[in-house]
Amino acid sequence: MNVRFHRFLVLSLLPLSVLTSCDKDDDDDDNNNDNPTVTIPSEYPSSDFESNAADKIAFTGELSSFTSAQKAADGGNTVTLASLQDAWNATALPNMTASDFIPLVETEIGKLATASAAGTYNWFTAPDNDGGHFENRVFSAQGLECVQLTEKGLFGAALYYQAQKLVADKGNDLTAADIDKLVALFGTTPAFPNSDKAANNPDAFQAKYAARRTRGDGGLYLDMRDWFIEARTYAAEGADYNSQKMSAVNNMLDAWEKSLAATTINYLHTTIAKLSVTSPDDATIEDGMHAYGEGVGFFSGLLANPAGYRSFTDAQGNSILELMNAPFGQDPTSYKLVQEPANELGDIQAAIDELQSIYDFSDQEIEDFKKNWVNEEGR
Repeated sequence: MNVRFHRFLVLSLLPLSVLTSCDKDDDDDDNNNDNPTVTIPSEYPSSDFESNAADKIAFTGELSSFTSAQKAADGGNTVTLASLQDAWNATALPNMTASDFIPLVETEIGKLATASAAGTYNWFTAPDNDGGHFENRVFSAQGLECVQLTEKGLFGAALYYQAQKLVADKGNDLTAADIDKLVALFGTTPAFPNSDKAANNPDAFQAKYAARRTRGDGGLYLDMRDWFIEARTYAAEGADYNSQKMSAVNNMLDAWEKSLAATTINYLHTTIAKLSVTSPDDATIEDGMHAYGEGVGFFSGLLANPAGYRSFTDAQGNSILELMNAPFGQDPTSYKLVQEPANELGDIQAAIDELQSIYDFSDQEIEDFKKNWVNEEGR
């Protein structure tokens, strides 16, 4: 089921009187029914955000703890499978991650433990080795940075998945407190700083990457902020404003999904830029394959969501990951990007093209996604 059709079902459950009144006017008008106009504030209206979202804030902290356990292998260190399994099972992640992604995590932590105990990774003997350390990172035998696949994948397969699930489970009954939970799962606070470098309440998780894909004068992050504000305002007004509330929520979820796709595109651009140079040095290869691992992670986590939670079919998603040499749930052939860049990087560009087609990104947006706008604008 296409995600847009899925979300329409939520709206279709509204009382007929509300739907009828919404049909009076095609304009985006706050007063599109018989209820009084609601003033939408410029800032997110939540004085009790931390208490309302406490469980989701704790959940994001558990994801960080699991990631830290994996990143302990960076810099030439060894981690054991038992320690990684303990870190995984100590969190709520096994119960709150999209089911298709759980076996992938369990496989990758095994590969990480094996690779961390090996020596220096040799790209040109892959995949006939145990993986190993290359510069400051750890790569599996297949040349994929395990920690990036799991960490960035969980942004989609756990955080975005839980947001979608909360909306699907509660539908029109979403409360103002529920909107606070969605904000926390996105990785930000009522401050919405549009920067992961803010002195106070910096963005984290997907909010961090959505900010990087957003110019200061407009884009996905700022659109999401506005839709979060609308959704919470209408939720606080009660059931008479369900139509406006759900419209804002659905727009926000669409932009959240696009930010995952846009971030995938950003890292694929970097992969091409780094690995297409003549005779890249080790640092350049590390940068390129690190970016590649992040791109695979972001998109794999999105694909792991049920079909109704995303805008593309299983076939489309699997096709994109095959172009990325990382078919979902199978051993990747990532090492080929280093061994045969002239033959392989064209498929990485084809994956970008497929994502552009699915999300109808303009050529200018695709170009803009190459940049980290937080750094570009010094914010």
